Amino acid sequence: VSVAMEITFKERDTQDLMKFAHEAFNSTLDQQMVVHLNEILKPGKNLDKIKQKLDVERYCLGLYDKEKLVGCFIGKDMGKGTFRMNMTVILKEYQGMGLYSRLLDHVLKWAKSKSYLMVDGHHNFANSKIIAMKLKKGFFITGTQTHIEYGNLVTLTHFLDPRRLLSI
Repeated sequence: VSVAMEITFKERDTQDLMKFAHEAFNSTLDQQMVVHLNEILKPGKNLDKIKQKLDVERYCLGLYDKEKLVGCFIGKDMGKGTFRMNMTVILKEYQGMGLYSRLLDHVLKWAKSKSYLMVDGHHNFANSKIIAMKLKKGFFITGTQTHIEYGNLVTLTHFLDPRRLLSI
């Protein structure tokens, strides 16, 4: 990876990015997550369920270093002015280079331009680097939950309209 990266964000088709994410997960995540993702993406009824879930308003980005796809982002409209950051995958050799921070800035700017009131996302408690980064960028911890498949999660929310902060 060169130091002088030319990172760009390009809107992409959800299914193309899911394929990239699946391949990247196989090389960067622990085996339990790989087994889970393989189960979700296998042909048949699970794939039909995913296709139904993909029929909502989505914002899908490919992250490119010149022409090389090095990461992806998928988010969706949750209604009531909320945009959810669902998934971000960055190839291991590109992690720790500030790409997630740049992506986060891009997504927040995009969401504000689309008149969303807030952007949220769920993160495993162990993902302390991302949680700390989001807190520094103005996100608030707005909830926690225990998920049967993903473990202990924290919900982080960024209020794009500062007046919304008065209501929390």
